[in-house]
Amino acid sequence: MVWTRPKVIGESVATEADWTGLVRGRSDPAGELRVVACLQQGRATASSPFLASGSDGHQWWVKPPQVQLKKALVTEYVVGRVGQLIGAPVCETAVIEIPTSLLPWEFRPGQQLPTGFGSATRDLPGVVTEIRGSLSHRGDDDNARRHGGVYALVDWCFGDDLQWLLHTSDQWTLYSHDHGWYLPPGGPDWSLASLRAAVDVAGPVPGTPTGLDKTHLDRLADGLEAVTREALQKIMMDVPISWPVAGAELECLGWYLEHRAPLVAARLRAL
Repeated sequence: MVWTRPKVIGESVATEADWTGLVRGRSDPAGELRVVACLQQGRATASSPFLASGSDGHQWWVKPPQVQLKKALVTEYVVGRVGQLIGAPVCETAVIEIPTSLLPWEFRPGQQLPTGFGSATRDLPGVVTEIRGSLSHRGDDDNARRHGGVYALVDWCFGDDLQWLLHTSDQWTLYSHDHGWYLPPGGPDWSLASLRAAVDVAGPVPGTPTGLDKTHLDRLADGLEAVTREALQKIMMDVPISWPVAGAELECLGWYLEHRAPLVAARLRAL
């Protein structure tokens, strides 16, 4: 469905032209966070994240750069960062350097670890289980609020292959993670054309909204309406230059997110 809303007098609607030239001069990070030890191989999956110790003293699940992932690392990083902007229940996400000093090491059975810059998700200490397909434990902890954040993020970023973590040793607290298949058309290779085609299309609805915290939905809507171009530009500029995405594509993505934010806010208020 295409969502429309009444125009507000004096309101400025973001256009793609507004973003022209805003994502130029990117670079790779200067070793702000790097892997210092590889702790556990990843499973034989498309991205195969492995567990590592970071230079910040924390443990991270690291997705190394791989050709077959296309733009998945970009999506994973950007969705995590914009989720933090609006207070969605996302795991902490960062760019992490994988130095050559770690070699040789197989990050999954039979495959040598690529060096360069990967996407990292901070490990949650304690007992954690992964769920897919439907949100659960809405009545536990503050999940009635956190589930609202999932609705906002999935709509805003056009979520696909939805996955969540339940912190079973912390009152079943829910976290959204593994966002590599977000953004239209759903998969690791979104494009200028796919973003333009879906910019006004409502994103998926992750289940029934019964029992969501209405007050927090309004706060999320306020947060979406308060998202600034400058904040989105900073996130796009932080995407490493070595990742397979052009500046023009990140500019289009920044516009896509800025343009969609008030539309998603209106949908949240209407739930």
